[in-house]
Amino acid sequence: MPTTVTPLSKLAGPKSSVIIKDGAGADRLVDYLDYDNPLWTDLGVLVNATDKAGNVKKTLRMSFQTRKAMGDAMKRNLGL
Repeated sequence: MPTTVTPLSKLAGPKSSVIIKDGAGADRLVDYLDYDNPLWTDLGVLVNATDKAGNVKKTLRMSFQTRKAMGDAMKRNLGL
């Protein structure tokens, strides 16, 4: 079975930031991997959880399915 070689130059081309809407509906630029990127909550990688003090914070889920979803999203971002 032949192997496919992906050039390392692909790693130089991912989107490093995305435009999102903030709470007021204005555009805001965030890093692709930022917790505020809605992609991660849409995929279920980040979920809202309440800490001991009652504060709601985004928490990283580490199930197999969410790790696979994040890997697939990153491969799409890299064009692989």
